[in-house]
Amino acid sequence: MTQIDAVIFDADGTLLDTREFIFQALERTLGEHGHTVPSRDVFTSYMGAHLVDMYAALAPDGDVAKLVAHHRELHDGELLYLVAAYEGLHELLKHMRDQRMKLGVCTNRGAGARDLLRQIGILGDFDAVVTADDVKKHKPDPEGLLQALDNLGVSAARAVMVGDTPADIGAGINAGVAFTIGVTHGFTTEETLREAGADYIAHHLNDIPTILAKHT
Repeated sequence: MTQIDAVIFDADGTLLDTREFIFQALERTLGEHGHTVPSRDVFTSYMGAHLVDMYAALAPDGDVAKLVAHHRELHDGELLYLVAAYEGLHELLKHMRDQRMKLGVCTNRGAGARDLLRQIGILGDFDAVVTADDVKKHKPDPEGLLQALDNLGVSAARAVMVGDTPADIGAGINAGVAFTIGVTHGFTTEETLREAGADYIAHHLNDIPTILAKHT
């Protein structure tokens, strides 16, 4: 049985409940710049993509750079109060640290991801954090995940990727990790995660230690 030495997490929708944080920023940015504001189901279909790609698809005739800048201003300011930790997060990270597991984050959010992790009080729990600003290609490309593993000194074959979108699962598969875990409390459904190739499904963060225990 393969020994697991590291777990890499997505941030939004996996560690951090940022649903309202993201949805409200998208709605306000599109609306205030005169673009059609679609339903949240439409937003959900783009979750996991880089912000630039999201706005390019949602407002193909818009000034994407300006839209992204506005979105980030909202996220850096008045909407920050909407970010929360998922239930059981602090307990999960403590348990994994007690197990001497190396922990990392690989996110398609920019450098501001570190500020969100710090705000929730968990930045120090991670040995490596790789954001969209640290790589040229974003998930599902494995560049960021492989960079995080390189920083940890752990091979992909002895690591796990945990995320809530097909982009996260795809990055894990493309990197060649031991297995992937899809979490259902974020932006996509169990069916979508299974279709993306998730090896395991976690409905709560508390499910993750049980899954990992199968490989120890």
